Amino acid sequence: MQTLGYNQNSLFAYSFIQPKLTDCQKEVYDAMRAMNRQFTDKELAHFMSYEINRITPRRGELLKKGLIRKAGDVIRDGRKASLWEIGTIL
Repeated sequence: MQTLGYNQNSLFAYSFIQPKLTDCQKEVYDAMRAMNRQFTDKELAHFMSYEINRITPRRGELLKKGLIRKAGDVIRDGRKASLWEIGTIL
């Protein structure tokens, strides 16, 4: 079930795990939700006006917690990049 473009399972998982997230993890996850689309690390860093090395560790942590998932790969700027999206790992 989709709600405002967000996976309902992801929202449930986030509400359950939210107290266990660091402030940085919450900030990055909230930005991911605000983007409301699939994104690369570079696009997320640009959206947040952060250096990419500040984004990728938090994205990796959120992936391990099951709050985001890999949506595929894309070629951007002549290079292969992973696409990410909000959603639980099934």
